[in-house]
Amino acid sequence: MAFARDQGTCCLFLPIKLGVGFIAMIVFAQSVVCLLALFTGDIRFQPNGYNLYTYRLPSITGSFGLLFGFMGLLGVYDDRFLWVWAFNRFMVVKLVTMFIAMLADHWELSKCDSWLESPEHLNTLKYGKLGINYIEGNPAMTALAEQHVCPWARWAYMLGFGIEFSFWVYFTYKALLFERELKSCVPYPVDFGQERHDAVARWRLYGVKDPRTDERQAVKKPILQEEAEPMKPMKSMYGSVEPGPADGYDTHVPQSSERASLGSASALLDWRVPVGLPTAVGKGSGR
Repeated sequence: MAFARDQGTCCLFLPIKLGVGFIAMIVFAQSVVCLLALFTGDIRFQPNGYNLYTYRLPSITGSFGLLFGFMGLLGVYDDRFLWVWAFNRFMVVKLVTMFIAMLADHWELSKCDSWLESPEHLNTLKYGKLGINYIEGNPAMTALAEQHVCPWARWAYMLGFGIEFSFWVYFTYKALLFERELKSCVPYPVDFGQERHDAVARWRLYGVKDPRTDERQAVKKPILQEEAEPMKPMKSMYGSVEPGPADGYDTHVPQSSERASLGSASALLDWRVPVGLPTAVGKGSGR
């Protein structure tokens, strides 16, 4: 599309906006699993659990995805920068907690080979249901030590964490890219390679007329009407230098012969005075 904004792709083929929307939905769905892990105390609902100090840390953090996942989905849909910004900061905190839990579990798994003979085997605690009651021992570590699969457990844990962490890093990276696109506030890209049609060609492509034609006709119409109207004779008011005939004034200037024929009456007539207006009567008029 000529007017489509190219923001990049996500997961190789999805538009980045749609991809980040799916990421927000995944965060929302995973928060439900984290809530199940918190309320049931079942280690199968969480990726960690060997270290008791960080046993519930990822689950507590992931449960907030119920709020931030929904906020991120609405932010992507409505292009709300602040909502997407808050969602991305939650993603960063989630990555940090996952990494801390991995370090703690890896440290605990390093003691697996000698776990049954260690004094920690009797002093460690296991979180019970809802985290309220405490049970002696660490069943996960005890089970691995009794089956003598500690090296395989370490490799499997690191492999699983590497895959899961890589996915979340990729998701966070794409969400941050989308946040940067929203922050730039560029409505459409300037592309001189694809947009090779001028305004007239685009009007012809869509079969529309020049929108400026009506404006030009609206401007020309009054001008043509003014040009078509005949010139009206100039009317002059009383006292003007050159009164016109349309004013009802007598513009005929009497010659000397006409003045002579008029005789004494010419003294009473002033040719500069308009016809029909009273004139001043001289003293010798007899009135």
